[in-house]
Formats: sequence, C-alpha cells, structure tokens
Amino acid sequence: MATYYIKHKQTGEILFSDDCYSIDQCLMQAVRRGVLLNNADLTDLELNDANLGGGKLEGAVFWNSNLSGAILSGAKLKNADFYAADLRDALLSNADLSGADFKNAILYRAQLRNTNLSGANFNYAKLCRANFTGARLEFADFRQSDWHLSLGKSAGGCDSAFYYDSDLEDSD
Repeated sequence: MATYYIKHKQTGEILFSDDCYSIDQCLMQAVRRGVLLNNADLTDLELNDANLGGGKLEGAVFWNSNLSGAILSGAKLKNADFYAADLRDALLSNADLSGADFKNAILYRAQLRNTNLSGANFNYAKLCRANFTGARLEFADFRQSDWHLSLGKSAGGCDSAFYYDSDLEDSD
C-alpha cells in the first residue's frame, strides 16, 4: 500500500490523498466519498473499469488515460479534457460533459445515452458504434471524427452511430 495524491492541474494543490493499493482505487474512493475533484490532473492513468459514476470532476484532465470499460454515468465532467484518452466501452450515460474535449479520443462502443454533450469537441475522435441516443449535442463539433475502423472498412454498422432522439441542431 502507498500514499497516492490527486492534485489540481494548475496549482498542484492536493485535492485528495489516501493510502491505497493503486491510483484507480484511490480515485474511486474519493468519488465514493463525494470529494470535489474539479480540475484534477488525471493524466496518463490506467483507469480501465474504474467506477467514477456520479463523480465531481469538472475540468479534470484525462490526457492519454485508459478509461476503457470505466463507469462515468451521472458524473459532472463539464469542460473535462479527454485528449487521446481511451474510452472504449465506457459508460457515460446521463453525465454532464458539456464543453468536454474528446480530441483524438477513442470512444468505440461508448455509451453516451442521455448525456449533455453541448459544445463538446470530438475532432479526430474515433466513434465506432458509440451510442448517442437522447444526447444533447448542440454546438458539438464532430469535424474529422472517424466513424470507421482505422483500415477504412465498415465493420457491421461501424460507420454509423446511434442518434435516436438526439438534438443535432447546430452541431458540426
């Protein structure tokens, strides 16, 4: 067991610390306790299958982090930065991701049902089979996003995402 620290992305202020077996365990513990983790620096972390549902992580930075299979449902992630993050099979339903940045992120099979994605940036994101059913997408930017496999071949519906009952007005 070691002491792990979750710090503010700009000031370096410690937002949470505890003795844990891993950083993902420490982060999940902070979320379970309702700790405010706004603007947390969560860069380059292995958070696959982490349960961060309901977390207060507005403005958090997840650059290059592995969040595959993570649960972020109901989380407050307004203006969070997921640059080049791996969100394959992540559950993001009912989360507030307004203004979030997903540039170069991988969101294959991600569940974004009923999620607020207003003003979100998906430039160059990989969105194969992502589910946007009921999502708020006004002013979301999908320029240069990839709905195909990297080889350019369609794979059983990979070239389409689910937008049923989604507001696509004013999205690019």
